[in-house]
Amino acid sequence: MTDQRPPNGELLSRTAARGRPERPDDTRVVLRRIAQFLTDAALSSVLPWCSLALLILVPVEPDGTIPEPGLALALGSLAVTVFVVVYVGYWAVLPALFRGQTPGMRLFGVRVITDDGSEATVGQMFLRWLLLAVDGFAGGLAGLLVMLATERRQRVGDLAARTLVVRVAPPPAGGASDHRYRHFP
Repeated sequence: MTDQRPPNGELLSRTAARGRPERPDDTRVVLRRIAQFLTDAALSSVLPWCSLALLILVPVEPDGTIPEPGLALALGSLAVTVFVVVYVGYWAVLPALFRGQTPGMRLFGVRVITDDGSEATVGQMFLRWLLLAVDGFAGGLAGLLVMLATERRQRVGDLAARTLVVRVAPPPAGGASDHRYRHFP
């Protein structure tokens, strides 16, 4: 078996380079993905929902009219901006910077890779995030059914972005951990 190095310098076997993890259970992480998603959804939603709560500062007359529509527009615009920046940053940029992991993925021992075994790009992560709208249909049932129906447990976002979510080995006990994770819990 010939080995090759993807751009990140990790050594991958030909099997992993074709996107097929060497251990068949590497992509069998559905329960971990559910727990990870719920964790990341909670973590990534705190700031956006707090910004939306600022709208309670907008005065409203007893008849329901808003005497200061400029304030309402400014606070509403701020809330929308915070939603977009935080969600894109959390779900697309952060995992691209941290070897395919969000804090929830790190906590539950999974990460996103491309189907050829290399690290996923910001563009691939962004596409996965956009398609959460499809995967999240019916309370996430659509994504879950697609994951269970595909050999490598991919949801629609993974199929479109050509990515896999795989199990990762825990870091060595008391040993060298990737310095890029020092800010993660």
